[in-house]
Parts: sequence; C-alpha cells; structure tokens
Amino acid sequence: KLKHELAKRYMRVGKIDGAIPLLQQASSDNRIQNNVLVDLGKCFAAAKQSELALRQFTKAIPNINPQDKAELLTEAHYLAGRLSEELGKREEAENHYGEVIAINYAYKDARKRLERLQKGGGGDGE
Repeated sequence: KLKHELAKRYMRVGKIDGAIPLLQQASSDNRIQNNVLVDLGKCFAAAKQSELALRQFTKAIPNINPQDKAELLTEAHYLAGRLSEELGKREEAENHYGEVIAINYAYKDARKRLERLQKGGGGDGE
C-alpha cells in the first residue's frame, strides 16, 4: 500500500517513470490490485504506451465490483474506450463506452463518442 501511495504522489507531480515500477510492485497485493492496475494504465497512457495501458485496464475491469467501485469501473472503461479508439479498435471502443453509459449516462463525453462510432465516425475526436 505504501508503494501505491508513493506512486500516486509521483503521478500527481508528473514523475511517471518513477511511478511505474512502484505500481508494478504494488500490483501483487490483491487487496488493492484493481486500483493499482488502473493507475498503471494511466501511467502507461501518459508515457504513450497505449497497448500496455489498454492491457492494464482490461486486466482490471473484470475484477472491479460495480457496487463498491462504480467510479473506478466507469473511469477504467472510459480510458479503455479512449485507448481502443486511438488504436483503431472500434468495436472494443464501442463496448467500453457502452459500459460507461450503462453505469453513468452523463460521464464526460462517452455518449457522444459512442454515437459517433456507431454512425461510422472514426478515430479520436480530439
């Protein structure tokens, strides 16, 4: 837990390279594993390692309890959707955005992104 807390502090100040090894070590703790994997995905995304980032989110998502951690699950699906979109994985992006709006209909721009993908629009809108 201390490694995870230190890694989050590194993340807040933009020291991603310092956070990643700490998060990788902290991911072995089953009590905080899902939170750690989501944070690790965020770090990999910030480091422009989209495939690695997406892998972390897809590992975490099935194990996140939607009743206890709805916010974390929503964020993980949204970020996975953004990365899937960036990587040209349209169907995966649609699935992730669909899950986001099933949990929180008004979450960021997920509904708009899903609608654009369903209408055949591609790529990242920003």
